[in-house]
Amino acid sequence: MNRIEQLWKCALETCSSLPNLSKWYGLQMYKQLQVDNLDLSIDMLSKCCFFCGSILLPSLTCQIKIIPAKQRKSNETVVFVTDIQQKIGQEKLKKCKNYVEYHCLCCNKRILFRGSCQNEIIKYEKELKSTDKK
Repeated sequence: MNRIEQLWKCALETCSSLPNLSKWYGLQMYKQLQVDNLDLSIDMLSKCCFFCGSILLPSLTCQIKIIPAKQRKSNETVVFVTDIQQKIGQEKLKKCKNYVEYHCLCCNKRILFRGSCQNEIIKYEKELKSTDKK
């Protein structure tokens, strides 16, 4: 088990009993990722605030909202969480139907993830219609 996995496991185990220690483990994990020049998956990034290191537990340490693309302000800056999303660029982000906003209650930062794209929604609707007919 490498250091990053150990820090992640410790952060998860201590998040309910010792939240400050959990934050410290989370920050140490992000520092180790930067030293090793590694990226985490979006799934893991959505479970830990990369500003303060706290574990994001809905209604306890964070609030989650789905924001339709039409309601998002055009001048609002998007916090990209991975290099992959930076490579996608603004062109594909404009095609998104919605965004998922994580609001960390510990550091009061807002993190915006790309939601479903129009093509993904159309495919999902077709799959639903085909399963309903059966």
